[in-house]
Amino acid sequence: MLHRGFVLLAAGLAVATPSLPLGAQASPNIEKLAALTAERVAKTHAQHVLTTTLQGCLLNTQVCAVLDAALLTALERVASSAQLVSREQAASLLKKHGFLA
Repeated sequence: MLHRGFVLLAAGLAVATPSLPLGAQASPNIEKLAALTAERVAKTHAQHVLTTTLQGCLLNTQVCAVLDAALLTALERVASSAQLVSREQAASLLKKHGFLA
């Protein structure tokens, strides 16, 4: 069941991204982005967090994979009480309740 304590993580990424310098997407920048995003999610006290990669990671799929891994690690550390929900789990719940996913 979906509650109001549900956060769409892509919004957190969009908010955190402008604060980082534009340049090579080195691992320290990815780690910093993941940590900033996880901290913002933790401040919402969300019970459920939808974690999913953005579709169409065209430039560098390895960077996207590294960001996903770093983000999940940071979320598990900072927002350990929140349930991380994958795209597949969310789609299944939506279909179960009569929504198109």
